[in-house]
Amino acid sequence: MKNSSKPFENQADIIDKTKQKIRHEIWNLLEQRQVALFPKPVIGRIPNFKGAVEAAKKLRASRQFDQASIVKVNPDSPQKAVRENVLQDGKTLIMPTPRIKHGFLMVKPGKLSHLQIAEAATIAGAFKHGEKI
Repeated sequence: MKNSSKPFENQADIIDKTKQKIRHEIWNLLEQRQVALFPKPVIGRIPNFKGAVEAAKKLRASRQFDQASIVKVNPDSPQKAVRENVLQDGKTLIMPTPRIKHGFLMVKPGKLSHLQIAEAATIAGAFKHGEKI
């Protein structure tokens, strides 16, 4: 029986292929179990899912979150609740711009109203209320 892998395939290539295989399995499961939320299709992205808000609550209840004063959170849809929690709790939010095209944004909750915090937790709002770093 022939081994289909390249004879000199390096460890990084094997890891990348394994990660991609797992991603596809998860994307398929999310669709099959109908827990994937907008935006769709989920393939090729960090997918939003039923339970993302609950996951954000669990993170907020953690000792690590409580002790942090600055929190880096990705701009993806399922992490919006985490970004809101960061700002509501008076912590500084660091958020990469999509695809890190414009670097990172820093949003300080300081004088933001409740409505402004909700806005600042979005990509457009972070550009509006934050500063590039």
